Amino acid sequence: RAAGDGRCGGCKRRRARYCGGKGGHYSLSPESDAPPGADKGECPVRRVDILVIGGGIAGVSAAARFAQHADTVLLEREGALGYHSSGRSATFYHFGIGDDAVRGLTAASRHFFANPPGGEELPPLWQTKSAMFFATSETMDQLTALEAEMRRFSDDISQVGPSEMQAIVPALKVGNGAAVAGLVDTGGRKLDADLLLQANARALRAAGGEIHF
Repeated sequence: RAAGDGRCGGCKRRRARYCGGKGGHYSLSPESDAPPGADKGECPVRRVDILVIGGGIAGVSAAARFAQHADTVLLEREGALGYHSSGRSATFYHFGIGDDAVRGLTAASRHFFANPPGGEELPPLWQTKSAMFFATSETMDQLTALEAEMRRFSDDISQVGPSEMQAIVPALKVGNGAAVAGLVDTGGRKLDADLLLQANARALRAAGGEIHF
């Protein structure tokens, strides 16, 4: 392709090629190479710009973006997207775990989850679900440090005492030897993992990309 079309310009690149049919395979080679078997009629060959391996949320979302700029194919070994870790994730949005990098990425993703592409046609990607973190008298230092870190990224953090915590979680033991103080993040959200996967898969296909199982 001519330079300036957003697809690698005039650089010498390696492209994926697909030998189709059941049990078909992909390989990488310089664009100038002749596909194996092309002169023998062994199988149809298709060249693509980008080949994404794995249909978890990372692969599907990346492929959906790539497909807006290049010919993209996503490969998934299983019979469904998100079959492994993406399908088992708690998919909970909050600032109670991770380091600065993790919390920064969490904060940066808020606008996307609240206003996803094509969101007017989709149910919400998340539902409000507050998160509570508590400490015993022996772990108060850790709770104090956690509060300081969380407040750097969110204004939705509040302190709660034993009676307030028990009102939120009646089964929680409070008082001496148990929970004595807590934090509530009212900005917590429960993400819809399947909807997130399917929304990205639709965006991938709408941009001309393909998914092969």
